[in-house]
Amino acid sequence: MESFLSAHELSALMLIEQAPSHADLDRREVEQLIGRQLVERAAGASGASEFKVTDNGSAVLTRIFAFDIRAQKVDPPA
Repeated sequence: MESFLSAHELSALMLIEQAPSHADLDRREVEQLIGRQLVERAAGASGASEFKVTDNGSAVLTRIFAFDIRAQKVDPPA
């Protein structure tokens, strides 16, 4: 059964996309993202461990950023 990403997992996914070597990430959230195959471990340029957003993770971010709430027009109450 698929479940939604928590707000913390989503923010961690976005942080990893922008800064793979971000040291302030909560390891539990990163492990959840790895388990969902949205993130994987990768060796950084300096040899330090970094994280990389997978193709599945990129697809999730693309869908989220493509959603345009303004496209759902709601008329104000009369």
